[in-house]
Amino acid sequence: MTGLVFWIGALGVIAPVTARNYAAGGEFVLITAHGGINFYIGNNRDATGWYHTPSRFEGTQEGLVNSGRALAEADLGRELRHGEVSSYWFSKAWRFIRGNMGDAARLFAKKLYLFWNSYEKPLEGNYYYMKSISPLLRMVPIGFGLVAPFALLGLLLLLPRWRERSGLLTLFALLCMATLVVFFVTSRYRLVALPFMLIAGAHAVWWCIDRVRSRRWKSVAAALGLVAAVAIVSNSTLFGTEGHAESDLAYAHYSEGTLLLRRGENEAAIDCFERAVRFDDDIPFIYGNWGIALSNLDRHDDAIRVLDTFCRRWPGNPRALYNLARSYYALARSGRPGRAELLAKAQRALRACLSIDPGHQEARRLLAACVSQ
Repeated sequence: MTGLVFWIGALGVIAPVTARNYAAGGEFVLITAHGGINFYIGNNRDATGWYHTPSRFEGTQEGLVNSGRALAEADLGRELRHGEVSSYWFSKAWRFIRGNMGDAARLFAKKLYLFWNSYEKPLEGNYYYMKSISPLLRMVPIGFGLVAPFALLGLLLLLPRWRERSGLLTLFALLCMATLVVFFVTSRYRLVALPFMLIAGAHAVWWCIDRVRSRRWKSVAAALGLVAAVAIVSNSTLFGTEGHAESDLAYAHYSEGTLLLRRGENEAAIDCFERAVRFDDDIPFIYGNWGIALSNLDRHDDAIRVLDTFCRRWPGNPRALYNLARSYYALARSGRPGRAELLAKAQRALRACLSIDPGHQEARRLLAACVSQ
């Protein structure tokens, strides 16, 4: 009877979504048609175990879907329905797994490690950045590195009781872990399992206290030995995961700076981009928006320094070349000595931009203005 109630509840939630998908797309899609792309993100030659945009895909959520469709249709030479796009990327991922069993096994092992690792890997929001600006989060006394060892002990203690309701904690946590290991691990997705892991961890603590009270020292020693071993692994940096925290914080400051830039708060945006570069100076688009913010304040010498760094280190970006040319042109128009040289540099940047993107109309108009000076 309990199982029947469960399935009625599940169908009551899922069926309206499935019906809407059929009405909108004319095909049977249970919940979402993005499963294939997500599976490929977690299982390809460049997969990291965390979310990592595959090569040739666009990084935004909408761009990821659109580029995934475009790549699949270009490869198959025909238009595809949503379900067919998903199936295409599922098959690509399975081909990688079947053809690279050793690499795939190491990747699954890494994802299993990442699930139990203390690091809160961000996907959108960065927990550590939020903690730095939130007194409430700073008051939280424990992190996942302490929860994980006791949670695993509690789940193992509850596993033999899987037919009972308390044992469902273990089954749910293991199912959540298996789902992430199959796809990819992020703190936001792992958060679903955390309440149940906290309950399991509390069970483990009280189990240990009960054994201490009854002087069952061997079982306590074995349990604490397991906790210590898991704590060491959970708080370690294996599989080349060192250095990720700095890069993730750089992205967090970059995102804040980009938001401030869109709101016209250029000074505050520049401060964010400078902090981002201090954490990780190897992220190209930080320099792009940093240069725009500087040029918005007529700090064109600084903008040229930043944008020239971008163009030299990561050549081939038309937007960066165009913005670099704008700053050269602005300095030439300001009466700065060496006007002819500044205009020549602006023209070189614009011609490089147009060689990459011939349809860049703003670059064409600016080039015409430079030539007419």
